[in-house]
Amino acid sequence: MLVYTVKLFEMTGTSISPNMSSIIFGVVYAIGAIFGPIMTLKYGVKRSLILSAFGVFLSEEILGLFLYFNAYGYDMSSFFWCPIVCTILYAVTYNIGLGPLPATIMSEVFPANVKAKASAICQTIGFIVGFTIAKFFPILSEKLGIYSVFWMFGSSGIFVIILTVYLVPNTKGLSLDQIQDILSGNKKS
Repeated sequence: MLVYTVKLFEMTGTSISPNMSSIIFGVVYAIGAIFGPIMTLKYGVKRSLILSAFGVFLSEEILGLFLYFNAYGYDMSSFFWCPIVCTILYAVTYNIGLGPLPATIMSEVFPANVKAKASAICQTIGFIVGFTIAKFFPILSEKLGIYSVFWMFGSSGIFVIILTVYLVPNTKGLSLDQIQDILSGNKKS
């Protein structure tokens, strides 16, 4: 969403200028990054990741709904605030979990003997996926409608929640050795 905020706000016709909306998004994005570590310390990686994925799901699904009605000619002027609120919700919730926590999880779950290579591979895959999304976002938006793309990406939040519930161990307060014991099956989380 960060790459296309100006275009998004131009399309929605909000009363706030697209450039100002992007500045607001960027500031909130940075503030969200401050709260990420605080949330993780208080609630742990697993809960923060679930909350983050739910917030991203909610913000993108609601924004998709707004864009759908807007695309089909409904008068959305009463909901001019919706795109900016959804992007703010996205910025905050992404930065409390989905943005920073994959690196944290990698540092906890990979054993020391493979941590560097495995983390490099995961980061490379993440960058490739990010590039692919940025490259194909306008193409998919044109072919499917921008609302469909937001619904598609938003629904991935539910997928992340399911994966997190079943695959991510609760590591709050555990040492790296204890985490490795849990992952190797020596102890339960």
